[in-house]
Amino acid sequence: MNSEWSLDILYKGFDDPKFSEDLTSFEKKAKELDELSKTLSHENEKKDLLQIVKVLEEFELLEKHLSCFGSLSQSTNTANANFLHGKAKGATTL
Repeated sequence: MNSEWSLDILYKGFDDPKFSEDLTSFEKKAKELDELSKTLSHENEKKDLLQIVKVLEEFELLEKHLSCFGSLSQSTNTANANFLHGKAKGATTL
């Protein structure tokens, strides 16, 4: 039995290119949601609603992956130097 848990299914570490890509995508989705909110109208309610729900789903999935990885990483090693020195870019700002 393995007594150590692995977060590799999410990211290999904070230096994993996938982590950086997801963080960039998360920031872009936040801006996209902001822009979408400025264009909502009653003329195309159904279309607008479908579009914003799609972007919200993508945004929330990225947020869950990033925040869970950061939280679980810190939980497994509270002395993690990346957290103590603020080097876990994005992990502490979600």
